[in-house]
Amino acid sequence: MPVQIIAPGDVAAASRDLASFCSSLSIFIILQTGVDTETLKKVEGRIRAKFQNGLPPHLLPSAKDITYTPGSDQSRVFVTSHAEFSTLPASRVQHILRERLILVHGNTFDQNYRWDLESFGRLYDVDKNVTVQGEFGDLFE
Repeated sequence: MPVQIIAPGDVAAASRDLASFCSSLSIFIILQTGVDTETLKKVEGRIRAKFQNGLPPHLLPSAKDITYTPGSDQSRVFVTSHAEFSTLPASRVQHILRERLILVHGNTFDQNYRWDLESFGRLYDVDKNVTVQGEFGDLFE
């Protein structure tokens, strides 16, 4: 399916060649741009409202605190160095993961990892089925 990139709000540009474009498609959907731009601006505004001194919460010193304070402006991302993370006991890591994501920086790699099948295979068996969010049960039956 061809992709046409148009300026936000320029619905006319998307529909100029609609007849020739749609003749090759049995089903088509026209999405108006502009509405999505306004939504993205609102989302960005809500995100930026959490910034302090121009920095997002995960770049503030409180992101490195192991203890999380619910309802505060503290980041939901716990940031730690590889050296510090490797000293944490598994129970502490699990405690952090109950309320936050963990971002580990300064990792040392003995391999050159890339975004490819070979690199993923070094991390985990890529042919093994894995349940990430639980079973669907009979939802699709």
